[in-house]
Amino acid sequence: MQKNNNEQLYMSQEEIRSAIEKSLRSPRLNELSPLLDNNLWKQQFDVLLDLCKGNEATAVCQQIKVILDYRQENFFRKFVCYICGLKDTTQEQRCKFADEIEKKADDKSGYVLMDMIDRLDNINKLTILANLTRARLDEFISIEQFFRLYSLLVRIPYVDLVSLSKYTTEYYDESGDTELLYATGALIQTSIDENGNSKFILSILGEELLIWGIKRVVQVQRRLGTNIALNTASIDTSKAIVDELV
Repeated sequence: MQKNNNEQLYMSQEEIRSAIEKSLRSPRLNELSPLLDNNLWKQQFDVLLDLCKGNEATAVCQQIKVILDYRQENFFRKFVCYICGLKDTTQEQRCKFADEIEKKADDKSGYVLMDMIDRLDNINKLTILANLTRARLDEFISIEQFFRLYSLLVRIPYVDLVSLSKYTTEYYDESGDTELLYATGALIQTSIDENGNSKFILSILGEELLIWGIKRVVQVQRRLGTNIALNTASIDTSKAIVDELV
């Protein structure tokens, strides 16, 4: 008996999880590069599915070509943006990363990444997530820090992410982004003057999100004349890495 057409248009969560895991572990991910300079995400995903065939991808993955459901279409658009950001990493790095996710989250890496990708509300945040993933692959941040920085990324509106660089020195913005960024943990309060006005500066997490996620080289001038460097790399090292990635 032939399946109802509507049943052929959607992928189950298990099928999506399988596609994500196989994409992440694919040894041929770098072959996505010919399509990276345009926004034809469906073509990119078709190429990705072809690459995964060598990793025993299921035939049901081909159903993505006829997906009509907006939510799934939007998800795969974001997923392609994320996975393309990892194209020049090694299969060994990505497999190790997937294993770390499963160990720390106590769940299948495909499900964890599916939820992480789906929760991001702006396509540009997927580029930031890919940058954070690469920072973990290169061992500049821990897997625990990766999850913490992702939590910041989810909670900060994209329009306010660009404001982070204003807080490398003590600062307060009356427009409202200071309170929002402080509530997420991206800022710490440094002082209150005689008029009751507060000043804020980047927290360690906010600094790491700026450096490893947004790829902005900064040196935070915190109180007592002390510059607190990242535990994972020096400013010079991070600048060299960012220059290489840009």
